[in-house]
Amino acid sequence: MSIRGIAPVYFSLAILLLSTGANTLQLRELVVPSKLAVGSTATLSCLIETGNSSLESIKWYKDEKELCKFNSRMNRFYISIQPNPFQNLKCENLTLWFGPIPISASGTYKCEASAMSNLHLEDQPNIQTVMGSRNLSVFAYPMDAPVISGLKTYYHFGEFIEASCTAPPSYPAPDMMWHLNGKEIDSHRMHMTVAEEKGLIKATINLKILADAKFFSNPGGYALLSCTSTLMDTPPMKAEAKTHFSFSTSTTTANVDYDDLRALRKTSPKGRGNCVQIFPPWTTMVLIGLRLTANFII
Repeated sequence: MSIRGIAPVYFSLAILLLSTGANTLQLRELVVPSKLAVGSTATLSCLIETGNSSLESIKWYKDEKELCKFNSRMNRFYISIQPNPFQNLKCENLTLWFGPIPISASGTYKCEASAMSNLHLEDQPNIQTVMGSRNLSVFAYPMDAPVISGLKTYYHFGEFIEASCTAPPSYPAPDMMWHLNGKEIDSHRMHMTVAEEKGLIKATINLKILADAKFFSNPGGYALLSCTSTLMDTPPMKAEAKTHFSFSTSTTTANVDYDDLRALRKTSPKGRGNCVQIFPPWTTMVLIGLRLTANFII
């Protein structure tokens, strides 16, 4: 076969391939917001290119449950799911709208389109289907800063500083952290609890740390405790509280953990002995002096 004979064959094949591509149903883009706030409106779009194909149907799904469908024979969209889980759910022109959205709107959304191909090939079905899916997360901002509770005004040596920090209801649970004098406290000193409240999450982070005189080194002799609450990529919200160290001879033993005191004694630095000193040295001397005076008077 001559070159002149081969050229028309390849030219015809190229035309066939281009025609096949032009008749192929394609999903160009699926637009689904990754994050939306509770109460906002969701707008989801399915951008379809049919070429020379005839669009037969478009379906929207949430978590594999059909929400709405376009039927070419009826030339309209209609709501498939009953009862309707969303307010003002609408399907029109390849777009899905609903809102104000609840927490339950979180999930995986899928667009599925089918078209009838006008190009009849033995190795290509007449009905073509394309689909795509994306995840949508719904969140609820906390309406205020967290609140610190349970913190006393004064602490004695040997006592435990115990406090709770509770964030307003939100969704999902925020990331929470305690700081002491601007420094992050080790996570093993804290534990977090959550409770459900009207579909939202109320988170509390509890703190327990042994009082140490070095904590109260700020001017005025106080320790500054702060609690931060951060939801996703929003700016953190913070609460602060001050507490002081007491050098009085009376002790509050309500929150003294003697097992932890024994552990502290075992791990005390060298040169300080193996005992835990409950009172400062000058207090001990005063007590000894008072006792000697009383014996002398008697």
